[in-house]
This record gives sequence, C-alpha cells and structure tokens, in this order.
Amino acid sequence: MANGQRLTAPSAGVVRYAPRMTGDSSVTRRIGILGFGSYVPERVMTNADWSKLIDTDDEWILSRTGIRERRFAADDETTLDLAAQAARGAIADAGLTPGDIDEIIVASDTPEVYTPDTAAHLQHRIGAGEVTAYDLGGSGCAGFVQRQRRAIQRSHAHAGARAAAIHADYEGSFY
Repeated sequence: MANGQRLTAPSAGVVRYAPRMTGDSSVTRRIGILGFGSYVPERVMTNADWSKLIDTDDEWILSRTGIRERRFAADDETTLDLAAQAARGAIADAGLTPGDIDEIIVASDTPEVYTPDTAAHLQHRIGAGEVTAYDLGGSGCAGFVQRQRRAIQRSHAHAGARAAAIHADYEGSFY
C-alpha cells in the first residue's frame, strides 16, 4: 500500500488454568479466558474512500468481501505498538497487571525483528518482568487459533499460570 498505509487487526487474550475442587474431592481442570483486548488504529478507509481511488463502489466491495472499512496504522506504528495496545487491554480486562503474567505468546507473520522475538520486546514494553516470551511465526490467520491452543496447553502444564496470547500483524510491511 502506498503512502504509509498499513492494514492491521491485532487482538489479545489472557488465558488461565484454574483447578477447581468438586464436591467429591476430585479436581476438575478448567481453562478460561480471563480478559480480551484489541486495538485498531485511528485511520479508517471506507469503501467509499476506495471508490475515489479505483473504479469500484461500496456495494461491489461489500458483496464480494463483506468488508465495509479497513484500518491503517500510522507511519510510526509497528507490530510491537499494535500488540502492546491489545495486550494492555486484555490484561486490564482480566483485572490483572503485567506483573501477573507468567507467559507471553505472540502469533505474527510480521515480527518487529526476527531476533529477539516480538514477544520479548512486548514483555519489556508492557513491564511483564522476566517471563517466558516467544513468537509463533509463519502461521497466517491460523496463528489466532494456534496461539490460543498453545496458551491452553501451557496453562494445563503449569497450574495457575496466566498466559497472554497476542495476535498482531502489520500488513503494510508486505507492500
């Protein structure tokens, strides 16, 4: 996309394993999403805006894609900025602080840099302390499901663990 236009759609969730005692003294394993956060940049481009640039109209785009508008990151926003906004929202929605997070999982095809992982940068940016932080890259849209599944698996393995599972892509870096 020209002129610094960057299509984005990050989201985040905080997942926690919580053992629960049942009436017969057995333990039931339960996983839950404690909080959800998302972030969309301010700049909106509607189908009507597109029709000023190319030969199309709102009805044509909407009938074929279901899309009414797109969001574009500012020139100075990066994958890390988008992920941090979504992660902060999820952590706050869960009633937690960054220090309560035990693990950070970032699914992204557009990492901040290739090493260290975007998750390590995010860990520092939000003030999560020294916790496990890693990226799941190269997964496209399936990254959303993969990061959630990984958070569930890790939460089962580590009783009481709270994992921040973030999906953030900065599509403008492809253009």
